[in-house]
Amino acid sequence: MTNPSHREIPYNYTSADDRQAVSSLLGKGVWKKLEELRERRITGRSARLLMRVFGEVLVHRRNPYLRQELVTDSRRRKRFFGEAEANLRVIQDGAGNDALVLEVLAEARRMLDGVRDEVRRTPDLHARLRRALGAVVGRENVLLDPFTLTAHATDATDWRLHLPLAVVTPPRRRRSRRCSPPSATWGSTPSRGGPAPASPAAPSRSRPTA
Repeated sequence: MTNPSHREIPYNYTSADDRQAVSSLLGKGVWKKLEELRERRITGRSARLLMRVFGEVLVHRRNPYLRQELVTDSRRRKRFFGEAEANLRVIQDGAGNDALVLEVLAEARRMLDGVRDEVRRTPDLHARLRRALGAVVGRENVLLDPFTLTAHATDATDWRLHLPLAVVTPPRRRRSRRCSPPSATWGSTPSRGGPAPASPAAPSRSRPTA
């Protein structure tokens, strides 16, 4: 298939087409395999189930409100991963010995394992951020809520893929300099007027008060 601009992934309320979304989640190699399978498929049921799994992961990666639900609500978490795994089992049952399908399924399961691990580690990560950054600016100035994270996303597009881990609001300008972890890479965001992380593993800083 030659058209790269498919729009079959559900819950994708962005300008990104399927190629961009899948490449972001699983890499360009998986997209090429999907293109090969698309040319061969007779029924679209397995493809629709796979796109549903990708769409669920994409929207939970983009939306910090939904992501927070996965972290805090064990029933929601069980339902999310249970449905995704059930869909992948259905695809596998219909795949037979098709090596290409099995390779894509293996990549999809690795993606789910990565999401599960991120969700599992989030409470501990938040606790460490509060301790480390709170020691400098005060715990009340370390913000981890979905609204604030969305407002300080570093990309100026509707993708919202690069969300900060935390946002700090130092009460004094001099304290903001002490909030940069050794591994952080900082860039500027002129539209907001304050510094923002160029690294996805760094916290974001709101403009401090004078």
